[in-house]
Amino acid sequence: MTATPTGELPPVPAPTDLPAFLAAEAPRGALAALRAARRHGTPMRTAAALLARRARLRMRWRGRLELGPGAFVGQGVLFEIAPGARLALGPGAWLGGGSRIRVHGGSVTIGEGALLGRGVAIAAQREIEIGARCLLSDGVMLTDLRVTHEDVERPIREQPLEVAPVRVHDGAKVGPHACLLAGAEIGEGAIVGPRAVVDRRVAPGETAIGVPAPRRTAARRPSR
Repeated sequence: MTATPTGELPPVPAPTDLPAFLAAEAPRGALAALRAARRHGTPMRTAAALLARRARLRMRWRGRLELGPGAFVGQGVLFEIAPGARLALGPGAWLGGGSRIRVHGGSVTIGEGALLGRGVAIAAQREIEIGARCLLSDGVMLTDLRVTHEDVERPIREQPLEVAPVRVHDGAKVGPHACLLAGAEIGEGAIVGPRAVVDRRVAPGETAIGVPAPRRTAARRPSR
C-alpha cells in the first residue's frame, strides 16, 4: 500500500453511540449530567441508565476500576479485571457500547476526555495507555501481547509470546477497525488510518496507514 497524503484521508469518525449531551459537553456529577441531557435533547431515561450503569460497575469492580467524574460507559460493555490489575477511565471519558476490556495484569488507563467507539477491544497483560482527548473509532483493537515467529517450523500455538506496552499519546486519533499491537506508540496528534495495523512508533503529527506495518505521510503539527 502506498502512502496517502493527509488531506485525502477521511476524518476519523466519532463513536457512533456517543450521546449528544456528552458530545457537546463533559458534565461532572449526576445532577450536571441530567441537566446537560435535557439541554441537548437526550432522553432522561438514557442519562439515568448511564448513571445507573456507572454506579453498578463501580460497585462490581471496587478497588480495580476507577471512573473519573463524568466518565461513562455504553450498553453491553464487558470488563474482565484480574486481582491486582487496574482499569481507569479519566474525567469525561466515554467507552462505547459492546466494548470488551480484559485486563489480565498490569493496567489500562484511558485519559481525560478520551472517546472510544462501539465494539472497541482491549487486552492487556502489562500496560495500555490512552492519553487525554484521544479518539478511537468503532471496532479498534489494542493488545500488548503478540505471538513471535522465531521458529518457522513450530506451530503458531507453540511460538513464544512477546509483551510490550501500547501507548496512544494525547490528541491522537485511530480510525475504525485499526489494530494496535504490542510495542505500538502513537505520538501526540498522530492519526492511524482505518484498518491499519501498527506495532511500532508513529511520530507526533504523522499519519499511519497500511497493513501490516504503517506507511507514513509527512508529519503534521499536533492540533491543540
